[in-house]
Amino acid sequence: MKTTKPAEQTVMNVLSDHPDATAAEIATAGELGRSTVSKTLVKLESAGKARRSEGGRDGSRRLPDRWRLARARARNAPRPAGDRCGPDNSTGSCSTTYASTPQTSHSGRQRLAAPAR
Repeated sequence: MKTTKPAEQTVMNVLSDHPDATAAEIATAGELGRSTVSKTLVKLESAGKARRSEGGRDGSRRLPDRWRLARARARNAPRPAGDRCGPDNSTGSCSTTYASTPQTSHSGRQRLAAPAR
């Protein structure tokens, strides 16, 4: 059985109590470093345990991403509208995992691809 690391468990506990929190808010509530929280959130997202909502922009200012725990879905259950799946980020029905295509920004950091419009 795979064990959960203390930082992962703390982040998951904070997300349970504070859905739609930013990494900074999670760090403050969980008494963890922001770097630790950011790395942990990426791991949880990759494992399908957390979901990111891009913060968007306010003029030229980038707003922070919001995080929440991923809900468990029944196998082959319909996906909510707007969910991305597959390498082309198309919407529709997927199997059991939430898939996304990482892209690299100009700073070299990976980010999720925007939904196709």
